[in-house]
Amino acid sequence: HQVERSPAAAMRFSTCLFSCALGSKYLIGREMNSGAYEVYGDDSLTDFDLEKDCKPRNRCPPALLFVGSQQGTISMKNCEVGVLYTFINKSSKDIGIIVQHEGGMWGAKSLAQFGVGQCFCYKDEGAAPAGSDDAEEPAPLDDGPAAAADQAEPIEAEQSNTTNSTDGAPPAPAPKQQTQQTNNARRMARVPVENGILLCG
Repeated sequence: HQVERSPAAAMRFSTCLFSCALGSKYLIGREMNSGAYEVYGDDSLTDFDLEKDCKPRNRCPPALLFVGSQQGTISMKNCEVGVLYTFINKSSKDIGIIVQHEGGMWGAKSLAQFGVGQCFCYKDEGAAPAGSDDAEEPAPLDDGPAAAADQAEPIEAEQSNTTNSTDGAPPAPAPKQQTQQTNNARRMARVPVENGILLCG
Protein backbone atom coordinates (compact mmCIF):
# COMPACT_ATOMS: atom_id res chain seq x y z
CA HIS A 1 0.00 0.00 0.00
CA GLN A 2 1.48 3.36 -1.04
CA VAL A 3 0.99 6.28 1.31
CA GLU A 4 0.03 9.50 -0.42
CA ARG A 5 1.52 12.71 0.91
CA SER A 6 -0.38 15.96 0.90
CA PRO A 7 1.24 19.06 -0.62
CA ALA A 8 1.46 20.58 2.88
CA ALA A 9 3.35 17.55 4.21
CA ALA A 10 5.71 17.64 1.24
CA MET A 11 6.34 21.34 1.86
CA ARG A 12 7.13 20.72 5.55
CA PHE A 13 9.52 17.93 4.58
CA SER A 14 11.31 20.15 2.04
CA THR A 15 11.57 22.98 4.58
CA CYS A 16 13.11 20.60 7.10
CA LEU A 17 15.71 19.41 4.61
CA PHE A 18 16.53 23.00 3.64
CA SER A 19 16.96 24.03 7.29
CA CYS A 20 19.17 21.04 8.05
CA ALA A 21 21.36 21.82 5.05
CA LEU A 22 21.90 25.44 6.08
CA GLY A 23 22.04 25.07 9.87
CA SER A 24 25.19 24.49 11.88
CA LYS A 25 25.43 23.00 15.34
CA TYR A 26 28.40 23.77 17.57
CA LEU A 27 29.72 22.35 20.81
CA ILE A 28 29.62 25.21 23.34
CA GLY A 29 32.52 25.66 25.74
CA ARG A 30 36.24 26.33 25.97
CA GLU A 31 37.60 22.96 24.86
CA MET A 32 39.73 22.23 21.81
CA ASN A 33 36.73 20.98 19.84
CA SER A 34 34.32 23.75 20.85
CA GLY A 35 32.81 25.43 17.81
CA ALA A 36 31.16 28.14 19.92
CA TYR A 37 33.77 29.54 22.30
CA GLU A 38 32.71 31.16 25.58
CA VAL A 39 34.53 34.44 26.28
CA TYR A 40 34.65 35.43 29.94
CA GLY A 41 35.63 38.85 31.23
CA ASP A 42 34.32 42.25 32.25
CA ASP A 43 34.21 45.76 30.84
CA SER A 44 38.02 45.82 30.83
CA LEU A 45 37.92 43.57 27.76
CA THR A 46 38.51 46.04 24.94
CA ASP A 47 40.86 44.09 22.66
CA PHE A 48 40.56 40.50 21.45
CA ASP A 49 43.00 38.48 19.35
CA LEU A 50 41.14 35.88 17.25
CA GLU A 51 44.41 34.03 16.68
CA LYS A 52 45.57 33.65 20.30
CA ASP A 53 42.82 34.47 22.84
CA CYS A 54 40.72 31.30 22.52
CA LYS A 55 43.01 29.06 24.59
CA PRO A 56 43.71 26.18 24.44
CA ARG A 57 42.85 26.48 20.74
CA ASN A 58 45.32 27.95 18.28
CA ARG A 59 42.59 30.02 16.61
CA CYS A 60 39.11 31.06 17.58
CA PRO A 61 36.18 29.08 16.12
CA PRO A 62 33.48 30.73 13.96
CA ALA A 63 31.16 31.48 16.92
CA LEU A 64 32.03 33.46 20.05
CA LEU A 65 29.76 33.94 23.05
CA PHE A 66 30.41 36.80 25.47
CA VAL A 67 29.23 35.27 28.75
CA GLY A 68 30.88 37.55 31.32
CA SER A 69 30.02 41.15 32.14
CA GLN A 70 31.42 42.73 29.00
CA GLN A 71 30.12 46.03 27.68
CA GLY A 72 31.23 48.73 25.28
CA THR A 73 33.51 48.38 22.25
CA ILE A 74 35.66 45.30 21.68
CA SER A 75 38.25 45.58 18.92
CA MET A 76 39.14 42.36 17.09
CA LYS A 77 42.33 41.51 15.23
CA ASN A 78 43.98 38.59 13.40
CA CYS A 79 40.77 37.05 12.05
CA GLU A 80 41.13 34.10 9.68
CA VAL A 81 40.49 35.02 6.05
CA GLY A 82 37.31 33.49 4.65
CA VAL A 83 35.60 32.85 8.00
CA LEU A 84 32.15 34.26 8.78
CA TYR A 85 32.28 34.98 12.51
CA THR A 86 29.14 34.99 14.65
CA PHE A 87 29.14 36.99 17.88
CA ILE A 88 26.54 36.41 20.61
CA ASN A 89 26.09 38.84 23.49
CA LYS A 90 25.10 36.87 26.59
CA SER A 91 26.76 39.37 28.91
CA SER A 92 25.14 40.13 32.25
CA LYS A 93 25.28 43.84 31.40
CA ASP A 94 22.35 45.25 29.43
CA ILE A 95 24.27 48.18 27.93
CA GLY A 96 25.37 46.20 24.89
CA ILE A 97 28.56 45.37 23.01
CA ILE A 98 30.07 46.78 19.82
CA VAL A 99 32.36 44.48 17.81
CA GLN A 100 34.74 45.91 15.23
CA HIS A 101 38.11 45.36 13.58
CA GLU A 102 40.79 47.27 15.47
CA GLY A 103 40.67 50.89 14.46
CA GLY A 104 37.01 50.73 13.40
CA MET A 105 37.77 51.48 9.75
CA TRP A 106 35.70 48.60 8.32
CA GLY A 107 32.42 49.02 10.13
CA ALA A 108 31.10 47.93 13.51
CA LYS A 109 28.44 45.51 14.69
CA SER A 110 26.23 46.54 17.60
CA LEU A 111 25.00 43.69 19.81
CA ALA A 112 22.20 44.32 22.28
CA GLN A 113 22.03 42.02 25.28
CA PHE A 114 21.21 38.52 23.98
CA GLY A 115 21.74 39.83 20.46
CA VAL A 116 23.53 38.07 17.58
CA GLY A 117 25.67 39.61 14.85
CA GLN A 118 28.06 38.50 12.11
CA CYS A 119 31.28 39.81 10.59
CA PHE A 120 33.22 38.42 7.62
CA CYS A 121 37.01 38.21 7.52
CA TYR A 122 38.33 39.47 4.20
CA LYS A 123 41.90 39.37 2.95
CA ASP A 124 44.04 42.31 3.95
CA GLU A 125 45.64 43.63 0.76
CA GLY A 126 47.17 46.62 2.49
CA ALA A 127 44.69 48.86 0.71
CA ALA A 128 42.45 51.57 2.06
CA PRO A 129 38.83 50.72 2.96
CA ALA A 130 36.43 50.31 0.07
CA GLY A 131 34.96 53.57 -1.13
CA SER A 132 37.99 55.69 -0.27
CA ASP A 133 40.06 57.52 -2.88
CA ASP A 134 43.12 55.35 -2.10
CA ALA A 135 41.38 52.02 -2.72
CA GLU A 136 42.82 50.01 -5.61
CA GLU A 137 41.53 47.15 -7.70
CA PRO A 138 43.17 43.81 -6.82
CA ALA A 139 45.54 42.29 -9.35
CA PRO A 140 44.22 39.34 -11.41
CA LEU A 141 44.84 35.93 -9.91
CA ASP A 142 47.46 33.66 -11.47
CA ASP A 143 47.92 30.09 -10.29
CA GLY A 144 51.22 29.84 -12.16
CA PRO A 145 52.87 26.58 -13.31
CA ALA A 146 50.96 24.54 -10.74
CA ALA A 147 47.66 25.31 -12.48
CA ALA A 148 49.10 24.28 -15.85
CA ALA A 149 50.27 21.00 -14.32
CA ASP A 150 46.80 20.38 -12.90
CA GLN A 151 45.21 20.97 -16.30
CA ALA A 152 47.67 18.59 -17.97
CA GLU A 153 46.88 15.68 -15.64
CA PRO A 154 43.55 14.66 -17.28
CA ILE A 155 45.25 14.54 -20.70
CA GLU A 156 48.07 12.37 -19.34
CA ALA A 157 45.53 10.06 -17.72
CA GLU A 158 43.68 9.62 -21.02
CA GLN A 159 46.94 8.86 -22.85
CA SER A 160 47.85 6.29 -20.20
CA ASN A 161 44.50 4.56 -20.64
CA THR A 162 45.08 4.39 -24.41
CA THR A 163 48.55 2.93 -24.01
CA ASN A 164 47.57 0.29 -21.43
CA SER A 165 44.60 -0.98 -23.42
CA THR A 166 45.57 -4.43 -24.80
CA ASP A 167 42.25 -6.13 -25.52
CA GLY A 168 41.33 -3.89 -28.44
CA ALA A 169 38.43 -2.36 -26.54
CA PRO A 170 38.09 1.41 -26.50
CA PRO A 171 39.90 2.96 -23.53
CA ALA A 172 37.88 3.85 -20.47
CA PRO A 173 37.21 7.56 -20.08
CA ALA A 174 39.30 9.38 -17.48
CA PRO A 175 37.50 9.95 -14.17
CA LYS A 176 37.02 13.66 -14.75
CA GLN A 177 35.07 14.24 -11.54
CA GLN A 178 37.69 12.53 -9.41
CA THR A 179 40.47 14.40 -11.20
CA GLN A 180 38.68 17.70 -10.61
CA GLN A 181 38.29 16.92 -6.91
CA THR A 182 41.98 16.07 -6.67
CA ASN A 183 42.94 19.32 -8.38
CA ASN A 184 40.68 21.32 -6.05
CA ALA A 185 42.16 19.60 -3.00
CA ARG A 186 45.67 20.45 -4.18
CA ARG A 187 44.71 24.09 -4.70
CA MET A 188 43.20 24.23 -1.21
CA ALA A 189 46.36 22.69 0.24
CA ARG A 190 48.41 25.50 -1.32
CA VAL A 191 46.33 28.18 0.41
CA PRO A 192 47.96 29.13 3.72
CA VAL A 193 45.99 30.35 6.71
CA GLU A 194 46.28 34.12 6.76
CA ASN A 195 44.99 36.95 8.87
CA GLY A 196 42.69 39.57 7.42
CA ILE A 197 40.33 42.42 8.22
CA LEU A 198 36.96 41.98 9.88
CA LEU A 199 34.11 43.50 7.88
CA CYS A 200 31.27 44.37 10.27
CA GLY A 201 29.31 47.03 8.39
